[in-house]
Amino acid sequence: MTNRAAPEQTSLAPDFTDILATLAARGRQVMVVGALMIAIGSASLAFLGASQVPSIVPVGFAMALCAVLELGIGHYGRSGGARSTPWDASGALMALASVVVMASPLLPSFLFSTLAGLLLMGAGWARLRASTLINIRSKSAILPISASSSILIGILLVTRWGAGDMTATGGLFALDLVVTGWGLVGLSVTLKRLMSLN
Repeated sequence: MTNRAAPEQTSLAPDFTDILATLAARGRQVMVVGALMIAIGSASLAFLGASQVPSIVPVGFAMALCAVLELGIGHYGRSGGARSTPWDASGALMALASVVVMASPLLPSFLFSTLAGLLLMGAGWARLRASTLINIRSKSAILPISASSSILIGILLVTRWGAGDMTATGGLFALDLVVTGWGLVGLSVTLKRLMSLN
């Protein structure tokens, strides 16, 4: 990938241009991972709506699966020689959040919502930072919207919106999986546009 297409990337993150070039070759896999995350998040929302006994532990397992998928995106990006990618950071933070969610019955409510919310905010921030480093006019608008939505969901959890209502809290986690999946779909579209510039 040339510096002409992304003049600010090399000054902000020397390896980011290489990461995008590596991911661009796997744009279809990124799209599939995004679609899987949307499906998993939607299934989690349906489960919460149909469950007679509200529990967010199964949503925690869904989050762990999606974290592995996002870490896979990070692994693809690192295959170009980069030490880490924003998707490594986001996937790791989501994995930690999934552990907090699965442990929620053992944690005080305040500690659970604060930890989980901060982790989701961190994951959203990592993806938002990545979207700002992709410096082309035709970048998909879904990228920053998705990342900002994750940050907002984290803020709602930290401020204990819906505290005590497991269905509402679990719904926020499942919704985060959906918006993260859409973010990866937007990334795939952006990668395709980047390839067309070269």
